[in-house]
Amino acid sequence: MELSPSDREHCRDITFQVLDRTLHDYADTASWTSGTSSSRSDVEHDGWKKLWSQGDVAMYAEPTTDLAWVSAMRGGDWHHPVAVVAVGRMCCSLQDVLYGLVASDPAEFMLRAVLMDQKLDGNVEVEAITTPSEGEPFQFMGVRRFTTSHGCLHRPQEYVLATGTGEVFTSCGEHLGYEICQSVAMY
Repeated sequence: MELSPSDREHCRDITFQVLDRTLHDYADTASWTSGTSSSRSDVEHDGWKKLWSQGDVAMYAEPTTDLAWVSAMRGGDWHHPVAVVAVGRMCCSLQDVLYGLVASDPAEFMLRAVLMDQKLDGNVEVEAITTPSEGEPFQFMGVRRFTTSHGCLHRPQEYVLATGTGEVFTSCGEHLGYEICQSVAMY
């Protein structure tokens, strides 16, 4: 996989747009993690579907694809959007979490997939747009292409995702980490 300069710019633009919109929506969901309402039951009562949990952290998805309330998902480009949020407390630093998210080459991506029990079919391509540096060790933006197998009755699924990870500071001084993944068409 090789990205043209216009492909790189397109992926960079859409990733930053989603990040910007998501940070604006953060205030609506921040009460779940700020300590004012960090209870999983609050999320479950709001109709979110539990996807996964481990220890004191649970991941939830919005049960509907009508996500007009999420500004990051507004616009005609989203056909079946899914909003996902993690709720809970982890006994580690933000840097520890971000270290587990960054996968800037195929080997790191495969290692992360194995550790997260994902069934990848070995053929993984990563084209980096922005790579981690000494000053920003968790900053990554790129395009990943891979296939997964979901069992003997299903055909392998191919994914091409624009991805970005990093850290930001909000206007209130909160230190946040992010991972953005979205499907893109690359030919």
